[in-house]
Amino acid sequence: MLSRFRRNERGATAVMVASMMLLLMGIAALVADWGMGTSVRRAAQNASDASSLGSAIEFTINAGANPMQAAVDEVYDLVNRNMADAPTAADWTACVDPTPLARRTLSDGALLGVVGGSDCISWSANFDEVRVRIPTRGVDTFFGSVFGINQIDVAAEAHAAVVGNSGGGGFAFPTGVFSDAGGTEFCMKTGTGAQSHNSCGDPTTGDFGNFRPYWYAEIAPGGPNSECTSGEQPTPMSRVMAVGMDHELGHWIAGSDRRNGAGCPAAAGPPKPNMLDSAAGYTKTDISNGLVKGGVYDGAFAGRLDGGYDTGWGTTTVFGFTIDNRPLWTMIDPSVGTPECIAARAHPAAPADAAAYDAAWADMLACLSNHTGLLFTSAIESSARLSAVPKFIETTPLPNNSCCYHVDYIVPMWIQDLYVVLSPQLTCNGTLDNDPVEGTCVSRPGLNGTISIVAPGQRVLDSASGVVLECDHLPDDLCNSLSGGPGGGTNSFTGVELTR
Repeated sequence: MLSRFRRNERGATAVMVASMMLLLMGIAALVADWGMGTSVRRAAQNASDASSLGSAIEFTINAGANPMQAAVDEVYDLVNRNMADAPTAADWTACVDPTPLARRTLSDGALLGVVGGSDCISWSANFDEVRVRIPTRGVDTFFGSVFGINQIDVAAEAHAAVVGNSGGGGFAFPTGVFSDAGGTEFCMKTGTGAQSHNSCGDPTTGDFGNFRPYWYAEIAPGGPNSECTSGEQPTPMSRVMAVGMDHELGHWIAGSDRRNGAGCPAAAGPPKPNMLDSAAGYTKTDISNGLVKGGVYDGAFAGRLDGGYDTGWGTTTVFGFTIDNRPLWTMIDPSVGTPECIAARAHPAAPADAAAYDAAWADMLACLSNHTGLLFTSAIESSARLSAVPKFIETTPLPNNSCCYHVDYIVPMWIQDLYVVLSPQLTCNGTLDNDPVEGTCVSRPGLNGTISIVAPGQRVLDSASGVVLECDHLPDDLCNSLSGGPGGGTNSFTGVELTR
């Protein structure tokens, strides 16, 4: 009885071993199929990463008739090059992304000017992020069919962002210039009529007209609807001055008309506009809130220069706000050997008085005019005074509320002097440039002092000046000068990064 029981036990063990072998072989088969699916998914993810980055780069640097079309075509090209089993045109057309960004290049193709787009290639409302989802690929199984699994579905997605690098963040500052000559200082005037007095100490000069920046996307979900709102209105304009435009400007060439905000009020667009409507101009409140005091528009924002800086190069407080006060010459690279630049760099960070400042500034302007190549250290990247503005093809101002300035390319701008008209209520202390003849108190970076006014309603700047810099003077990671663009070159103030 015992031996018979043992023989039965041995038989049971054989059955169990056979069953386990079948199970292990099934698992091994599924692992093999899973490995093949993983390999395909890895290729799809690599293609998604590469195509989203490449699309963002193409969109940023392309100066052709339609950068968005070029960006979409770049996705297809990079996916085809990175995947052995690349999706077909029909796959892209039929592709459905469950979580696309705001602008889909197929459904919104008319707005974007794109032919042959896909809803699996989408862009954010202000065109600073692209999402690429690879159409689902079906990987046939070799062994899984035994268990009823005939196919493994594989998908991949990636996001890439276009990041504004113009100093205080965002894209262009809402003004423009006709000339990009190095070292040219110009006035950002406060408007026309009664608003135009004492623009940078001279009522007959001013900048060359302003434009309606528009917001291409809502700033804060659930806040006031900022999308398609023109920055010419007071609070939007102040925020644009403080943080820059929320979308990148393009470069105009014949046949590439893209008017800023042309899609409003239905939906902001087109991408990378290169034509800007003339507008009435800044008000004192715009400049004061945008540069110093801050305000509230879809949430609170700080003034561009309000950084609470106090690091040894002079401290100036305007209307109670301590502003970024580091002068330009303190950021000259020590290796620069141009005589005028050596002279500028030798001046103290906080000049003793306005006369000493004038001497330092004269050397700085001469340095800007005579030096070629890298001039400033990376310290300039952290200065809120650094921005970027469009250089227009036009050589004379346009009438207010007319179309259009055409953008040649983007140039660096340094925000230099802040002007306040003298009045009995004004206190202008310290080493600031107090000029009773011109009737102004001028805050210049590097001078110590305080500008204060008792009456809250009178705490306003009257104007500010800017200085045009050269792209080649700035570090490459901040401003890349690309050859072959409109006007002989294209300045890129944007970076591109993979976000997820």
